[in-house]
Parts: sequence; C-alpha cells; structure tokens
Amino acid sequence: ISDQGVATCFEAETGRVMWRRRLGVRFSASPVAAEGRIYFLSDNGDTTVIEAGPKFRRLAVNPLGEYCYASPAISQGNIFIRSERHLWCIGSGKPQEDSSSTLAQ
Repeated sequence: ISDQGVATCFEAETGRVMWRRRLGVRFSASPVAAEGRIYFLSDNGDTTVIEAGPKFRRLAVNPLGEYCYASPAISQGNIFIRSERHLWCIGSGKPQEDSSSTLAQ
C-alpha cells in the first residue's frame, strides 16, 4: 500500500498487476497478513480487511476512532494495535495452541 492509500496486488512470478484499489487517504503502517486475510491500518484508525488473493474482495472496514501510525502485530489469533491513546487486543479471547512451543518428549 502506498502512503496515499492505494493498495496494489502483484503476481509474484511475473510482476503483473492483478488489482489496484484506493483503501483510504493516508497509511503509515505496514499491512499484515494472517489466515488468508490482509489487514491495512490507516492513519485515522480504520482497519480494512481484504481476502488474500488475485481478486480484490473487501471483507470489512473496522474503525477505532483514534489515530494509528504503528503496524499491527498478530499473535495467537489476536491482533494488537497501538493507537494514539490505547493498546488494543482484538481477537476471540480463546488462546490458540502454539505448536512451535510444544516440547518433544
């Protein structure tokens, strides 16, 4: 995504543009991806969620109502967002099993 809010999807093998869409006005944060979705957090605190893939499909737009400039972080099924005044944790509330931390017997 550009600083001006235009997201572009490229085909990795050829560099061909698959789609290009304006998602908002201003973006400082890097997009993050998890579970087949890509999250774009705008400076005004709106998170646009799209389906990862060659066709553009917007799944949701979720406003926080605060300015956000830092990239979101994803861990154990939760999204962490640092806004102007808060640290948000958005998720199901159910911890997910982390197979990388399981000790071999």
